[in-house]
Amino acid sequence: MKTGLAFGALALVVFTAVGAVSGSRVRDEITHHSGATLQHMASRLAEAIDAGMFERFREIRNLAALQSLIGSRVDPQDWRTLAEQLQTTLPYYSWIGVTDTEGRVVAATGGILQGRDVSARPWFSQGLRGTYVGDVHDAVLLASLLPRTSEQEPLRLVDFAAPVQLNGRTSGVLGAHLDMRWAESLRRAALSTTDVNGQVDVLVLSRSGAVLLGPAAPRLPEAQGESLARLAQTAPVMRSWSDGAHYLTAAVATRGQSDFPGLGWVVVVRQSAETALQPAVALQTRVWFYGLAGALLFGVAGWWLAGWLTSPLRAVALQARRLVPVRTSGEVDAPEHKPLRLYRLNEVAELASSLSTLVQQLREREQALLELTAGLEARVQERTASLDQANADLRSFGRSVSHDIRGPIASMAQMLSRVLGSERHPLAEDTRQALTVLRHECDRMIQLLDELMLLSKVEDQPLQRVQVCMQTLVDAVLADLNDGRTQVNIQGPLPVVTGDPVLLRQVWQNLLSNAFKFSAHSHPPQVTIVGKRNEAELVFSVSDNGAGFDMTDAGDLFSAFRRLPGASAYQGSGVGLSIVQRILHRHDGRIEFHSRPGEGATFTFTLPAA
Repeated sequence: MKTGLAFGALALVVFTAVGAVSGSRVRDEITHHSGATLQHMASRLAEAIDAGMFERFREIRNLAALQSLIGSRVDPQDWRTLAEQLQTTLPYYSWIGVTDTEGRVVAATGGILQGRDVSARPWFSQGLRGTYVGDVHDAVLLASLLPRTSEQEPLRLVDFAAPVQLNGRTSGVLGAHLDMRWAESLRRAALSTTDVNGQVDVLVLSRSGAVLLGPAAPRLPEAQGESLARLAQTAPVMRSWSDGAHYLTAAVATRGQSDFPGLGWVVVVRQSAETALQPAVALQTRVWFYGLAGALLFGVAGWWLAGWLTSPLRAVALQARRLVPVRTSGEVDAPEHKPLRLYRLNEVAELASSLSTLVQQLREREQALLELTAGLEARVQERTASLDQANADLRSFGRSVSHDIRGPIASMAQMLSRVLGSERHPLAEDTRQALTVLRHECDRMIQLLDELMLLSKVEDQPLQRVQVCMQTLVDAVLADLNDGRTQVNIQGPLPVVTGDPVLLRQVWQNLLSNAFKFSAHSHPPQVTIVGKRNEAELVFSVSDNGAGFDMTDAGDLFSAFRRLPGASAYQGSGVGLSIVQRILHRHDGRIEFHSRPGEGATFTFTLPAA
């Protein structure tokens, strides 16, 4: 009986150890994979919010600059017409109005608040100083004046304001109130397109931790001030919320875009621990079931085996007692011990064989557990492949949208050019200036769409590897960029590389055009090109003597649509360096940069020597 219990206890210990290790590993892998998916979802929503806020920021600033562009004061009725046209195009603007310098509304959408004094509102006082974006707040003056589709939710607004100037002097303030419904639509879109298993919650928090969008409860205890900022910088982990439950939590902070600094909002995506770890719990349950069943089986087998082994041993012991020497007439008869010894050795061999079988069965159980773990890893790889397919579909959608939008915008630009170039119907000077601004905006949009299409082609275009003369590529690019002012210095013959000549020409085109552009205001503008061999790599660099930049602000320099502070004075969309990095990655190369304010910038890239 004791032997059977010992077998069962041994099996239970082995299966418990294997189950604990396997369960812990599976939980860690599932937590990492699910957390990465939630982090990606939060990042996409944060980028969408930043892009939307930047567009509204730019719209209000451009509309406020209209009076300065046409060089004359705009009539209040004209301001109202322009504001109502913008509101019709973007219905998320709840109210748009123009005030004089004293804070009295002279024109507004729907005539709401027209003639009222709003000088006490923060957006007016801040708008006098420059373009302003205020954080979310409940409506005060507009709550009872604007029509509402639902009375269950309070009207929450984001303020935009910009000074209206004429002849270099501020003549009023253009203000706009953006309804938070636009951000709610982005949040719901993120929820509807997620491929996460099980229910997830998406919240948008303000800088102070207040819930702007999403369920108000439960709350995150550390969602305030510096704790919220640290939360947005950490990897997704299990966290305890105010209801005492644990949730897999991922957080990403909005960072603004271009010269729009952002409002410090944080996007939080959470999923209950029970839902996130359900596959791990199911696998661990099977492991424990197999362990308990195995322990019970080996306990019963051990009890039976112990009885089977001890029965012949007891018989041998009884026979041994019977063979004890008996004294007769003072003599001792010595029994034969050899058969007894051989019998015991056979029993021990059988016991050793049984233990070997037990160990083999334990190894088979361990192998089964490893196969279950391998199956889980295969499922993770399948999910990764699904995510790659989704990214490919997204790139295809971006190419399609860029192609379809470019046609109408090009038609608009062509019509504007015909109107501006027509001599049959002369235009007033202010009208011509406004149409010229629209023509330039169309050109900028066409350039942006072309760069978007080029960005997608970089990823999908088959890579051709041939011998490419870098000197020839540089000479061809410089022939197109030559402005007669910039001094170009090429140090040493540029090495020949192996790669795609079309894509590598695009690398030189983007780097040299940036160097020409940012050194244009230097006296004289200078660009230096260096190429050399360094061990197993070919190293190329492009340097200029332009304005340069602060390295602390350049963390996302190679991200699409990311421009440095102060770069808005130069034409561009922020896509060129992203294209360069992706081309070099496809060639197994890399790119680095170095700059200081006022000392120009140097971009260095490497390619394999063979």
